[in-house]
Amino acid sequence: GILPLFEIKQKTGKRLLSLPFATEGGILYKTEKAKEFLIEQAKDLVKEDDFDYLELRQENDFETDLKNKDYYCHMKLDLDRNLEVIWNLMNKKARNSIRKAKRLGLTTDKGLDYFEDFYKIFSINMRDLGTPVDKKEFFKEIIKQFPNQVDIVVSKLDNKVIGAVFLLKHKKTVKSEWASSYRKYFGYNASQLMFWRAVKDAHKDGYETFDFGRSILGEGTYRFKKKFGALPYPLHYKYFINKGDIPDIRKTNWKRQVFANIWKRMPLFIANKIGPKIRKQFP
Repeated sequence: GILPLFEIKQKTGKRLLSLPFATEGGILYKTEKAKEFLIEQAKDLVKEDDFDYLELRQENDFETDLKNKDYYCHMKLDLDRNLEVIWNLMNKKARNSIRKAKRLGLTTDKGLDYFEDFYKIFSINMRDLGTPVDKKEFFKEIIKQFPNQVDIVVSKLDNKVIGAVFLLKHKKTVKSEWASSYRKYFGYNASQLMFWRAVKDAHKDGYETFDFGRSILGEGTYRFKKKFGALPYPLHYKYFINKGDIPDIRKTNWKRQVFANIWKRMPLFIANKIGPKIRKQFP
């Protein structure tokens, strides 16, 4: 078994997390004995070093005495079927959105050469959402370390990139980890077209699952992904609390909403300069 843990220091305290800046992580094990041993070791570490809490972001559930919060789910689309079947799994509105994007002249392309375009759109979108942006070097290091397991798909209008999705590939799954499009072009349905291109390419390349990423049941991103025929698979976030209560890490948390309302009013050049420096406070 193995349990990767990262120490996250914040002004309000410190915690152990697996994994930060990812939607899932947690413990991997072959036997129940290994699982229990690693959890007990992690608990001891929390108490010895006086961490506030331990947080494990598990994709697969397991029995434990750790406290559990099921805030999120992954939205996954099964690709192990005919592409026409996948197309018809989408609801009528999604299919019409893709047709409209094509009628308006949008095209798609892919490749890591579009990284600068992706990051520009992503940084603007993160500011507009009220969240500090990851520094550019974070993504560049992912590309450097895993050049054959990442890709970028874009939507273009008159040869200008107006939407981009950063994809991760692992085993039989392609996952959308970061995606953004320019708000002023929302009526062009750039996101719908680029996601359909990503799904088609994953299907053509023999992947079995397209993971649209994390969402909260019923919220906007959940409804968007559901239109593609994706189904929810719960994520299980588990906690050992040493101080205080189980944290509310959702975007609906009032403290996050106050911060977001302030951040989204910040000039972009300031947000992009300060954001990467404080991003570690929002893992």
